[in-house]
Amino acid sequence: MLTGMADQDLPGRPSIQQLPGRYVKMIAAMGEQFYHDDQRNYFELTCASCQKAGRYDLATVCVKSPMPDTQELSNTFSLGQAEGRDTLQPNSKAKLQLWPDYLQCMGYFHCAHCHAAGPWLVSPRTNSMLMLGAMAGMLENRLTAQGVEGLNPNLHFHIGKLLIDNGFEPSLGTDAEAYYLDKLGDAPEDAWLWNRLGNTYLKGHRPELAIVAYEHSLRFDANQMESHYSIGMLLYEVGAYAEAIPHLQDALALANGYKQLSPQLLRAFLMEVVRMLDECADQVDQDFTLLLPADDDEAAKKGEPWAMPLREELIAEFEEADSDEECGELYIYLAETYMSSEVAQLVNPVVAVFADRYGIPIKQRSSKKPVSQATKKKKSKRKKKSR
Repeated sequence: MLTGMADQDLPGRPSIQQLPGRYVKMIAAMGEQFYHDDQRNYFELTCASCQKAGRYDLATVCVKSPMPDTQELSNTFSLGQAEGRDTLQPNSKAKLQLWPDYLQCMGYFHCAHCHAAGPWLVSPRTNSMLMLGAMAGMLENRLTAQGVEGLNPNLHFHIGKLLIDNGFEPSLGTDAEAYYLDKLGDAPEDAWLWNRLGNTYLKGHRPELAIVAYEHSLRFDANQMESHYSIGMLLYEVGAYAEAIPHLQDALALANGYKQLSPQLLRAFLMEVVRMLDECADQVDQDFTLLLPADDDEAAKKGEPWAMPLREELIAEFEEADSDEECGELYIYLAETYMSSEVAQLVNPVVAVFADRYGIPIKQRSSKKPVSQATKKKKSKRKKKSR
């Protein structure tokens, strides 16, 4: 669907050159370097179609309950002694088995030999390592509930069920892809579905496919806020700061009245947009330019979505901020400024705190009105922030 080629004309393994889009080659050039090693989650799987094994990145794995008890682990591996320490010894009688049905993985991959999307078989060792990972996830979940801090931030196993759209439960990233492609077969110009397909690829650690889907989404709806956000974020991640800025600005400008996200999640999105825009400005050595709501008295009289102007005191505070912590409250303020009436659904919005601090009147603005440019002059180049 993305290439515009007929099925019979497509090769078994389409190349990057056959994918459309402005940014795909830029993202693909990063290759394996796009993710840090600790973000990868490699396991050995065997393709049931060709019976050949390979290492595949499972990305995040969700552990559904109930999971097998430890008896299955002991049936697969036996506990032995070697050089004075406990070791797991493979049980020679155990055989390959199908992918465990209590696990869902977000990784998107095909067989490196025959390009099949499954089904997959796991060896006794792989099955046991998956079970140990699931147990680690359960332990972390229990400790987190007890308020324990300092846990492993790179643990790839999480407790819970992965649901997409209307409750569909994919076992693998390719299942989620098939689900959205089926939906797009009936609605090929649905920008929201293209965005969700892009999210499937991104969560599956295939950013080069994700950005193609996001760009395709904008072909059908140039106002798809989440697609602008995701394109800007991917460009930011590969260091294409100048290219990221217009998409991040569009994400801000289109947030007013966006209903596909909860107010809490929308604010989190916009906070990240503002943070990335701030760093992009530092990296390209230019003024930090944000699109800010116009001071529109006519919109205020109509009682349309509300926002507030940026005061000189706030600009000065932004100039003096030298760390993420100091900028955090300002990022929240700017995020809420773009949220329109959704702010009213937040508990203790920061925008009200700034209104009281600086005596800024809360005004209304129309989602149909253009937004004005406001610029924060950089006092000094801040240290590059961690992502």
